[in-house]
Amino acid sequence: MQQFYDVPISEVYNWVIQPHYNPIEKKRNSERFSSYWHLRPDSVFVASIGTSWQPHSWNRVVDMIMWANFKGYNVWFQEVEEDHINFPMANTQVMRDSAIMMGKDAGFDKICLIDNDVLPDKEVLFKLLEHPFPLVSPYIWDQGEDHALGIPRYERGQGLQPMRWVGASFMLFKASIFNCPDIKFSGLYQEGQFGQKLAHYGHQFWVDTDVEVQTFTPPGRMAQHNFDTRLDMLRSRYDNKEIPNRKAIDSDSPWVKSDVYCPFLFGKEEQKDYFRHLQSTGNIPELINMKV
Repeated sequence: MQQFYDVPISEVYNWVIQPHYNPIEKKRNSERFSSYWHLRPDSVFVASIGTSWQPHSWNRVVDMIMWANFKGYNVWFQEVEEDHINFPMANTQVMRDSAIMMGKDAGFDKICLIDNDVLPDKEVLFKLLEHPFPLVSPYIWDQGEDHALGIPRYERGQGLQPMRWVGASFMLFKASIFNCPDIKFSGLYQEGQFGQKLAHYGHQFWVDTDVEVQTFTPPGRMAQHNFDTRLDMLRSRYDNKEIPNRKAIDSDSPWVKSDVYCPFLFGKEEQKDYFRHLQSTGNIPELINMKV
């Protein structure tokens, strides 16, 4: 057997192992590999911040992730669990930092952070990944204030636009951004501070005003409330904690196990049926002020 150190360095340099799950990803990556440093371009680690899923949100997020995988992107998904024993969702900024570390440790090219109340269309992540920018967000409507989240505020349908900051409900990052010193969510108390930190390193958020994501609830903005209000919010979350709502929107869905919507746990034949089902479904219906 030939020893590794006996092989000329020019040959070692070309020993690249690039697994691909489907021909679409293989074609895209082979076209980009000569100009891209990452071995698996656009691989994505999607992390949900918490497990307090609002109705329909889990189903929508799973469909979005599965659709991006079917379209040739390597997308992984993990929930970052909150502390249900003490104060649920009291440390969301720390949870976001934990998710970022998970994505970096696993070697993903990009990291996507989402909240438990987003209601994305199946194509949202796929469309955002088509942009070459290192920080991209969908267009998110603030139900409480009746305007788009972030600054500046654009009307819908204006294409890709630069932002000072965006809402934290749904954010897609290039993982290498977090190699910049002191780029973390912990210690931030205002919505614009994270974008302000990124600007110190020449980074800027972009929003795709053609890709909209609705949320089940308005932003909590806990940091902007006084102590008594914040304590009441935490107490309410503690008193109302329950088993995470991972149910299917369709009560007759065939992709359910133990009351959990989980098409990713089924075999190839069932997933073919599931993909055909996704292809036949359109955009999500109007969900603002939805009654469940």
